[in-house]
Amino acid sequence: MDEAEDDRQGGRAERDVARKAELRRAESAELIATMKTWLWTHAKDQNVSEPLPITSFKLNLAVGRVRVVPARDLSDCPFAGPGVDLVGAEAATAIGFAAPIVAWLQQREPIVIRTLSLDVTRRRLLVTVEARPRPRVVRIDPRIDASASAEILEHAAPLLRHLGGVVRDKLAARAKRD
Repeated sequence: MDEAEDDRQGGRAERDVARKAELRRAESAELIATMKTWLWTHAKDQNVSEPLPITSFKLNLAVGRVRVVPARDLSDCPFAGPGVDLVGAEAATAIGFAAPIVAWLQQREPIVIRTLSLDVTRRRLLVTVEARPRPRVVRIDPRIDASASAEILEHAAPLLRHLGGVVRDKLAARAKRD
């Protein structure tokens, strides 16, 4: 075999290796796409998904009720509904997740909280507290105290995740009934 023929075979071998590598990449991409599709379908079937993002919530600690408004619905469209109400054990659990917020507020000022409302979009917290002769409102707003608003969002993160999961499940149950 002369040098020219050896170069042709070497070049052919390199081209074959390159073709095989490209074929493997294509097969891998196809396999990954199939796996992602299967996982997504399986996750939907198992009702395993991310919590919905929350726009706002109001915890009525005095009565034991919670109202939650998600930012998006199950179709990932902007939410256009009355919100989701939690009562009884569901409300008690949600109120329990608010413990970091309540503790943060108690560190600032010893208060008895009636209601706690967080507008996540505006990063504004309104707290109605028991006071004599009548209740008063504590407002934490980024226009007044940006660092306090940021802290509130950090403390609210576990509650927001919990509420997002509960709301997702409630909206899914609503959709099945309708």
